[in-house]
Amino acid sequence: HEIWLYNLEPQTKYYFKAFSANEIQIIGYSNVLSFTTPERVPLLISGTKISDITMTGALVKFSTTKAATTVLEYGTSTSYGKSITDTNFNIDHTFKLENLENGATYNLRASVTDSDSNTTLSDNYVFETPAMPIVSSVSVFQTTFDTATINWQTNVNCDSNVQYGIGTLSGMQGNADSTTIHSVTLIGLEAKTSYSFRVLSKDKFGNSAQGELSSFTTQSDTQAPKISDLVSEVSSVGSGENVKYQAVVSWETDEPATSQIEFSAGISGDYNEKTKEDLSLNSTHVVILADLSPNSAYHFRVNSKDKAGNLGLSDDTSLITPPKEKSLMTIILRSLEDTFSWVGRLREKWFGK
Repeated sequence: HEIWLYNLEPQTKYYFKAFSANEIQIIGYSNVLSFTTPERVPLLISGTKISDITMTGALVKFSTTKAATTVLEYGTSTSYGKSITDTNFNIDHTFKLENLENGATYNLRASVTDSDSNTTLSDNYVFETPAMPIVSSVSVFQTTFDTATINWQTNVNCDSNVQYGIGTLSGMQGNADSTTIHSVTLIGLEAKTSYSFRVLSKDKFGNSAQGELSSFTTQSDTQAPKISDLVSEVSSVGSGENVKYQAVVSWETDEPATSQIEFSAGISGDYNEKTKEDLSLNSTHVVILADLSPNSAYHFRVNSKDKAGNLGLSDDTSLITPPKEKSLMTIILRSLEDTFSWVGRLREKWFGK
């Protein structure tokens, strides 16, 4: 025998006894027994979390206080329009939303039903899917003879890159900073040259957008190389009467340029001599002034010419070579000459002076 009792109060102790009658109405009774109904557990929804949001999908998780089935409604308005149904009784619920629109605002809510047909409706939750990157407002902000600054904007945070080249887009410069306001300065360009370029931006999901093919022309190079860190060091080659002097002159330029020195004896005036011009274009320069006279003053200036023919000149600089070292024998003879006059004649015979 089995009988269901309905509409009992929760968390209440009940007493009962069972009885049965046979076909001639003889009744038998059980002992008095009791039971207590459990506490009523309300069906609640908690811990709702929307994560892993991409342009086309999202993950929705929540928990219920009792095992329940679920209908998850979602859409781009509070009318929803789409739903996912899970007929399994679960406490932890997970739903993967797919095929969403990018750059859209979505609403969602959950309706859960337990085994007693109790239904609970969640609050409305809102999330946004990221938009596809869009490039706009591309402009050439500034050009010099060897640089060009390109500006543009995107609707979402992206990195910044510019493809460029003469005829074909063979080069690329940029940076990985994520922003919606972009600026890239291309360096190392040729003067007075037309370049084609296209801007590129990629978001954190790997989605990229590009601008239209555009162009710019660099300015003419009218700026002379700037000379700095000019240093000269005098050294000797050989010794005694055969000693020779030279000056090693070094300097830096702010752009690749040629190397040459104009110089002359004395501390001022015109430059009567100059070294052979080194036509290789370098930023670090070393030139040697050879066969300098001992105990003499020289003044010089360095010059460097860039690819466009702009000439950079240093200030006038002076150097002094040391006197020629005397041999030990000459020093001895001069000392003796002060004492004995015949030593002078001997020195003239040996050294001619």
